[in-house]
Amino acid sequence: MRRETEQFFDSKAKELGIRLSNVQRQAAAHTDGPLLLLASPGSGKTTTLIMRIGHLIRVKGVPPARIKAVTFSRAAASDMKERFARFFPELAPVSFSTIHSLAFEVVREDARRTGQAYRIIEGDVQPEEAGEEPEPGQLPLHKKIILRQLYQERTGERITDDQMDELTTYISYLKNKRMPESRWGEVKCGVKQAEALLRDYEAYKRTSHAERLVDFDDMLTLACEALERDGRLLRKYQQRYDYVLTDESQDTSAVQHRIVELLVQPHGNLCVVADDDQSIYSWRGAEPSYLLEFRKHYPRAEILYMEQNYRSSGISSAWPTGSSSGTGTGTAKTCLRTIRPHSRSRSNPSPIIRSRRSISSSGSASRRICGRSRSCTAITPPRSA
Repeated sequence: MRRETEQFFDSKAKELGIRLSNVQRQAAAHTDGPLLLLASPGSGKTTTLIMRIGHLIRVKGVPPARIKAVTFSRAAASDMKERFARFFPELAPVSFSTIHSLAFEVVREDARRTGQAYRIIEGDVQPEEAGEEPEPGQLPLHKKIILRQLYQERTGERITDDQMDELTTYISYLKNKRMPESRWGEVKCGVKQAEALLRDYEAYKRTSHAERLVDFDDMLTLACEALERDGRLLRKYQQRYDYVLTDESQDTSAVQHRIVELLVQPHGNLCVVADDDQSIYSWRGAEPSYLLEFRKHYPRAEILYMEQNYRSSGISSAWPTGSSSGTGTGTAKTCLRTIRPHSRSRSNPSPIIRSRRSISSSGSASRRICGRSRSCTAITPPRSA
């Protein structure tokens, strides 16, 4: 297969001018078992991912329908889909989607099996329910409208935009961390009675309508619970894909990691691409520290890293045109080895949830203090008295 691999890379170099570095070739040619690819910004990770998918299809003979590529944002999924079509116009399309799209598919299938109807109350849902008037005594079915009314009923006050931002951040954090209700009080939130409001919100979603009301965070937790509960449903998705790739994995939460783990259990053919320096979603439960324990979850994992920034190194080509000086192998890059989750002492027992706006405004200071990305400010231990 080595000869076919070299021919594959050579043909793409001639067709598109794509000349991968040594480490990029290693990542693209890696086929079986788990792979963690730590990629700095501008290092060509998307090109490497697309070439890896093309190599699986053209050289290893994997049917495109047996490959699943998951990313965090719609924009990234769309970019990968467009680039794959440009690199390999002769191949059938591969499934590129966000993790929420995959979760929605699982929840929809589970709802058909269980007969439990549901309704989405976040995203493009309009407060007026597209002209549908709410029943007397019921709220328009939109997450923030429900939370705003519940806040006013419980506190007698109107919730501000900043408070709403902080409250929804708090909810996302707990859901994405898969924290049981018994531990909700361990996470501090600046919004008064936040824990009680969350309990009100969960009760409203369960009991106010015949359908189960579901927001985006619920979509992830319900999908994960369905896969863990229903062996037949899990096997259906496990048997659908032989190879799973995840991009932007530094922004992936505990529940999202768990969904991916379940999908790849039979074969372990998982490629995880991440930049541990760039997590911007720890305010909503992202766990870049998961990368530290990658070999704990996948003992056979190979770890590669791409550090050359082709955008700022004077290379004008859209893709790398030379080989990197290093081999790209190792346990992880230096900065990954130095990351540690926030320590907690008895005097600092709980994380504090801050709003995304305050995180954004304090970002430059955090970078000066931490020498890292915005993730340093997202979940911080409380100050000691």
